[in-house]
Amino acid sequence: MSSKITRLEALTDISAFVAEVCASHATLPRKLQQIADYTQQFPDRVALDSITELAHQIGTHPSTLVRFSQHFGFSGFSELQRLYRDHLRSNSVGYSSRLEGIDDVGPADVLRAITQSAVQSATDLEASVDAELMDEA
Repeated sequence: MSSKITRLEALTDISAFVAEVCASHATLPRKLQQIADYTQQFPDRVALDSITELAHQIGTHPSTLVRFSQHFGFSGFSELQRLYRDHLRSNSVGYSSRLEGIDDVGPADVLRAITQSAVQSATDLEASVDAELMDEA
């Protein structure tokens, strides 16, 4: 770890950990770079998925995730995952917070949101369908 970021900071502050990963990215072995990239792109999955699921998604072995965690001073993957879970929990918005300002939303806003969601769903569905398989069916 760099001298600018203490081990305790990296183990308890997601921003310090991410900064440390970015600072050392170029010097990491290729597999650890893959894990570093994945943790940057999908932090919620790191928080919620099992080590086996993550390893499969990244294309590596669970032991490599443990090695990545230990490289940055964690005792193992569970400790790293706890950091991501704490971050996710602290950033989640509660139900009452989502209700604040609901009075400022008019019927036209609701219709617009529903319409945009329906259009996005239809677009996603079209993109996910394999035309060749549809023709064969």
